[in-house]
Amino acid sequence: TVTPKEELNYGGITVTESNRTVDSRRWVRITLSTDTAEAVQLYLHLMSRQGAKYQPAEDRFKLAHWLNVSQNRWADRLATQYPTLSNGEKDICYLFAIGFSFEEMADLLQIQPRSVDRSVYRICKKMGFEQGNKEEFVKQLKFLNTQP
Repeated sequence: TVTPKEELNYGGITVTESNRTVDSRRWVRITLSTDTAEAVQLYLHLMSRQGAKYQPAEDRFKLAHWLNVSQNRWADRLATQYPTLSNGEKDICYLFAIGFSFEEMADLLQIQPRSVDRSVYRICKKMGFEQGNKEEFVKQLKFLNTQP
């Protein structure tokens, strides 16, 4: 039996540090909730970029969960600040937040690059930008990433 020395719990991830050592190394146990484990798997699959598939209806919740766990509730902040975004528009924002280029989004979503451009334009309009261009989109999502 291992007696926990310290336990941290955040967004479905529990990290338990104990007094036990193995080969002179401190023992740490990490436990993930099912939702968090599935979110991590999706994130790693998408980031491999090798045969990555994104099924919006099935994967949107997982990707939002990953962004909430890994980036200080990013998806929740996006939804709070911009409640009128459609699910497809959220997909564009989520994929950008994890590092996908506009061209990679089009490939992953199996849509034309021009469709991504139109989505970015609509997102910018909902964010209150008159220009509705990619530069404003990038700037706003990066700003959202710096907020607590």
